[in-house]
Amino acid sequence: MSLESILNEIDRSREDEIQKINQYYEEQIKNVREACNKKIKELQEYYALKQKDDSKLIIKQYEDQIKIQTKQILDNKKKEIINSALDKAKSYITSLNKSSRYPELLEIMVDTSIKKLGKDIIVECSESDMEKIKAMNKVNPKNVEANSGIKSGIIAYSPDRLKMLDLTLNTIFKEISDDILAYFYENVK
Repeated sequence: MSLESILNEIDRSREDEIQKINQYYEEQIKNVREACNKKIKELQEYYALKQKDDSKLIIKQYEDQIKIQTKQILDNKKKEIINSALDKAKSYITSLNKSSRYPELLEIMVDTSIKKLGKDIIVECSESDMEKIKAMNKVNPKNVEANSGIKSGIIAYSPDRLKMLDLTLNTIFKEISDDILAYFYENVK
């Protein structure tokens, strides 16, 4: 073999080695690129799904907050309406002494007291109601007493003062206010 053939053989061998190395590293680079692209695609899909789930969760949280706030607003408005209606009912009941039906109401109170406590009851009432009660001729006039703490209605006692029946309009309102509240809560939507 000549020197030239040996040099050509070395060049060819070197070229073959370089080509094999190039092919090997091109294959390695291709594999790394494919692995990177696959990982990038997986990450993109994962984060797209995570973003979608996170968005749904955030939207759900906002919807829940809106529902809670709406319920609170409605409950507060309902309470406001009910309190206003209760105030009006109290005002109406406590001002019944100014109505034309008040003498009839007083008579019903006296009749109820007589039924519950006996014929010889003692009646305490406002100064302005004393004459109305005496005019009924149902209670001994000596047993009708003025009480400055009573604005409207009566407080009746048994003759021995051991039993009492409070029929003042304020007390009546206190007794029925829970029923009025229950009615309002059931009917205010």
